[in-house]
Amino acid sequence: MGVQCTTQMAVTFNIISNDKYIYLDDGKSEISVNDVPLNTKVDLPEGDSSLHVKDYLTGVTKEGYHTGSSVLVMMPY
Repeated sequence: MGVQCTTQMAVTFNIISNDKYIYLDDGKSEISVNDVPLNTKVDLPEGDSSLHVKDYLTGVTKEGYHTGSSVLVMMPY
């Protein structure tokens, strides 16, 4: 994910529902940003930054397509 900051700042990322997971029709997905859990302080430099967003699936019991959705929120720390 690309982020552009006009000044250096600390932020946190969370899911709008404040849940730890995005619940799917089968299982759940845990999101991390820059290899740290949500609600963790992330320091961003002035200018352009590239952040890695990853998910870790757990509890999936059957193969196929599984869906779920949420909104990832970036807030000042």
